[in-house]
Amino acid sequence: MFFRASAVAVALLCATAVVAQAQNDRMTPIAVPAQPAAIPLGTGALPGATNPESWHSQYGSVFARNVTQATLTPFLPEPAKATGSAVIVAPGGGFRTLSMENEGWAVARALADRGVAAFVLKYRLNQTPADMAGFE
Repeated sequence: MFFRASAVAVALLCATAVVAQAQNDRMTPIAVPAQPAAIPLGTGALPGATNPESWHSQYGSVFARNVTQATLTPFLPEPAKATGSAVIVAPGGGFRTLSMENEGWAVARALADRGVAAFVLKYRLNQTPADMAGFE
């Protein structure tokens, strides 16, 4: 009896996890977040780019795409913690997107908490379809 109840509980837990994962997998468009601390790198617009920068959430993170102008966003440590070290954090995404939260900002915040000045690079990307349906 205990085995049967345990098996049912495990099956329900797995089914719930699959549903939660499926919901989290969906790309949801979001507004381009304000980035007041971003420093433009003077790259100018990406030659031939026609689609505007857009952002979406997925997997509990936020992603940028169609980035046409590069920036650096500083994440500076508290002066009492500062070690004098600095690093540039370049989020990944296969030149189609930038995983800004989990591979950019979260990494930079963790480094700043440890006394390292971190600068998140939002670099120019290959153009993708402007609409989400065309991108997916």
